[in-house]
Amino acid sequence: MGKPGEKVDMIDAQGREIEVVKREDKFENFTQLRINAPREFQIVHGELHDGSNSN
Repeated sequence: MGKPGEKVDMIDAQGREIEVVKREDKFENFTQLRINAPREFQIVHGELHDGSNSN
C-alpha cells in the first residue's frame, strides 16, 4: 500500500468482505490501517496472537 486512501479488499468463499485501508500518515515511520470486516471475523493484533486458531 502506498498512498493514504489506497485499499485492499478480501472476499472469502461465502462472499464476506474485509476491507483494509491505509490511513493518512500522522507520524514519520508509522503507518495506520483501518480494517472493516463483518463482526464474525476476529481481528487480533499480531503481538497479541498466540498462534492458535481457537476462539
